[in-house]
Amino acid sequence: MNAGQILKANEASALRNGEFLANVTGKTTKSKKKKGSLGAAGFITGIIVIFLAIFSSGNLIPSALSERLIEETDMQYADAVESKKIVFEQALENGDLPDDTVRILKTNGVLVGYYDENTFVETNKHPGGLTLVMGNKIITPQEFITEVSADANLYNAFDKATYSRSAYYYDESARKVFRQIGTNRNNFSEESNFDEVMDDLIGSGSNVNVNSVSLVKKTRTNEQTGKEETYYEYTENGATASS
Repeated sequence: MNAGQILKANEASALRNGEFLANVTGKTTKSKKKKGSLGAAGFITGIIVIFLAIFSSGNLIPSALSERLIEETDMQYADAVESKKIVFEQALENGDLPDDTVRILKTNGVLVGYYDENTFVETNKHPGGLTLVMGNKIITPQEFITEVSADANLYNAFDKATYSRSAYYYDESARKVFRQIGTNRNNFSEESNFDEVMDDLIGSGSNVNVNSVSLVKKTRTNEQTGKEETYYEYTENGATASS
């Protein structure tokens, strides 16, 4: 095939489907594909090595990253935080907060007290309820959950004042703290069993209803027609337990 025929064949192919035929002789080129592949493989290998170096041992994980992973995957703690907010709100309404809680809040820019006319009185005990003051913002008990969920500074102060995650750790340091304050997470001991523990908790009896509900078939006389008809009624069975 001469040069003219090759040119015509290429033009015809291009018009049909965009293909291009090349017939070049006497020259060679070096491929750059291999170099690019080696570079990509080296980058991926480096990422894998770094990943393994960080996560191969728990002791090598940076503290902040470790805590973040625990926080994001521990759904029980997320529920506990919401429970703490509700408890704190109720404590504000009752006008009774622990001394150390108020001290830590104040250290982080949140004052606790109540208003006597236009004067703010700092205290952690007041029968009429307590109010939080943070900068120019006044936070009542009813507003607390909304504000603490939206204001990062208030949340950080609240988190520190309620000792963050300390109550949810089960390591030796946490057990030591519980021993120092004279309690623990376990209601059982080597000398006790389930019956004894439950007897201590509700030994004087309880109002637990040990009963069930069943669907009972009954009959009655229709006052208008005088005919007997069938109907069904839910009925409780059993009685209140005495102990």
